[in-house]
Amino acid sequence: MEKDPFGKYIKESEPDKASKSYAWSTAIGLQAVEALRVCGISIL
Repeated sequence: MEKDPFGKYIKESEPDKASKSYAWSTAIGLQAVEALRVCGISIL
């Protein structure tokens, strides 16, 4: 059997709540800059 082709990728842990919040805020802000509407379901 061959070596695992995905073995070289490092598994990362789940980001903490602050990191997720920052990522969502950034994504929503970028959508606003591009004049895209934010879906109501994405804002929790």
